[in-house]
Amino acid sequence: MKKKAQLMSEPFVWIFALIVGALILIWGIKTVMDLKDTADTVDLGRFKTQIETLAKSMKNQGEGSSEVIPVQVGAKVKFVCFSNTEDTTISCKMKGKDGTLKDCPGGTAAIDPALELRMKSAKNTDNMWILPFGSSKKDSFKILYIKPIAGANPICYQNGKASIEMETRDTFVEIK
Repeated sequence: MKKKAQLMSEPFVWIFALIVGALILIWGIKTVMDLKDTADTVDLGRFKTQIETLAKSMKNQGEGSSEVIPVQVGAKVKFVCFSNTEDTTISCKMKGKDGTLKDCPGGTAAIDPALELRMKSAKNTDNMWILPFGSSKKDSFKILYIKPIAGANPICYQNGKASIEMETRDTFVEIK
């Protein structure tokens, strides 16, 4: 025969088991989400390293050498833009799917309102921008030897839908 105390403790065991099961489920979902963020960060790091390595090697090649790189940098990133830190004129251009260079619809403010402010900042030395800001842990980088094509400051590429053309010039690698 069971005592009253033993009979009353059984529901608490089941409630405790449900709570533990729910916590394990929540932990599993959080781990999967963190893994996706890590994968996006790795994609961005790989892309940045590819641009840097290519720019360094192309700078040492003859003028006119060219390479094409597809823009694939993670799910949260919408645009990758390149600016000329030596030029204060803002003339946002976007590379279309067909490879043509067009004005950014709505200018830099339509892509990200803070882009123009950050480009004009006196402390700015970065020339590669990951937009929208906050879509990755680090959203701007300094890539040596690159400049966007003349008249495009910044030049932006839509993630997953465009390719970057890099061409060697006399003293730098042009992004077009």
